[in-house]
Amino acid sequence: MRIGPLPKRTIPERLFQSGVGRSRTSGAIAPTGNSNQSERVTLSGRNGTFAPLKSLSGENLLRHTNRLGLDAANAAGLPASVARYFTPAEFYLLNSGDYHNAQHPINVAATVGEMAAKSGRSPERVQFLSQVALLHDADERIVLDGSGNFSTLQGAKPARVPVTLAFMDVNKESLTDRFGWSTDEFAEAKALIAATEHPLNDNAPGPGRIYGLEAYDGKNSQTVFKESLRQVASERRAALVEDAQLLRFADQSANYLQGLDPARATVSGLSAEIGVPAEALAKGTPSFLDGLGLDSEKFQDHPQAVFQGVRHDFSLQDTSTSYTADELLGFLSEEQRQNLNSVKQGLSS
Repeated sequence: MRIGPLPKRTIPERLFQSGVGRSRTSGAIAPTGNSNQSERVTLSGRNGTFAPLKSLSGENLLRHTNRLGLDAANAAGLPASVARYFTPAEFYLLNSGDYHNAQHPINVAATVGEMAAKSGRSPERVQFLSQVALLHDADERIVLDGSGNFSTLQGAKPARVPVTLAFMDVNKESLTDRFGWSTDEFAEAKALIAATEHPLNDNAPGPGRIYGLEAYDGKNSQTVFKESLRQVASERRAALVEDAQLLRFADQSANYLQGLDPARATVSGLSAEIGVPAEALAKGTPSFLDGLGLDSEKFQDHPQAVFQGVRHDFSLQDTSTSYTADELLGFLSEEQRQNLNSVKQGLSS
């Protein structure tokens, strides 16, 4: 599932980054705000109408784009599996980064779907995990810097999980309607997304990890995950911890399973977002990919320790599995594993 190529000047992510495609800044957090409930949107392949998604400010998210942005989003379009849940402009506004662009959640959805099916999940669970993946990096503020500007070249913020979770809180009714989730499934979706946060983000956006989000400020990634897991029904926690390992692995690997050219574009996009020179990042990427699913001091990432700790803290040792890196790799398709190896070799040369 790929979004078709467009001239750079009409790529929705680029328009929304520069502000050219936006009618106003977004990202001001006031979850008590209310959009006009009489406004409705239609979704491709779906009957009826749906409540629009809201910005963190409480306004209709689509009010943050103008005709140029709307036209570019509609021209780019979305795969049918995405368009049934989001309007094009909503999806591009929520995923308007260089690395965290609209293609990334689509890649992650396909990857976690493959892994879930191969590991024996039910078709219903495969669909659910793919839905969660489409939402996992939703962040309307991704290209805002501290002064409200839109350029990723001016120190903008990469997508952050606390912002995604706050966005979900603001849009609970609309999201459960669009995805067909129960209240319990909504809680599971939040816990799954919380588990994807890389611990390097514990130092962002600065000391104390303050976003202006009361429910999440001052809490590191593990704390947010554990608090989210406590909201999940106790009988569902063991399965959720297993699913979280799949989604986290898919999130880190998906953009490198598409071939060498997309992987190089991924490195370039990540470089723009985190401010590391692309050449240095490319040199370090094969080492990162070799360590997928493993604890790594070099990358300050310890998924094995984190999930084993969660299983202990929630008394899930006897009811849940902690997957090895080899098991997680084995849940990928043969083509995906071949692509991953080709990417590692290509970036190393």
